[in-house]
Amino acid sequence: LICNLQTDQYFIAIFESIIGFIFKILGLFQTIQNLNYSYKTLFVDKNFIWAQYGLSN
Repeated sequence: LICNLQTDQYFIAIFESIIGFIFKILGLFQTIQNLNYSYKTLFVDKNFIWAQYGLSN
């Protein structure tokens, strides 16, 4: 029973690692999309970036 429990915990740990890795990859893609959006916005409206930092005049 103890061995089975440890094995289950081991597989659960691997499973959580895989899920966490997938979410990190998805998060990376989301960050890339956000950066891409920011660059587009920068070219469309340069004041947007300054407004983000509260520096717009």
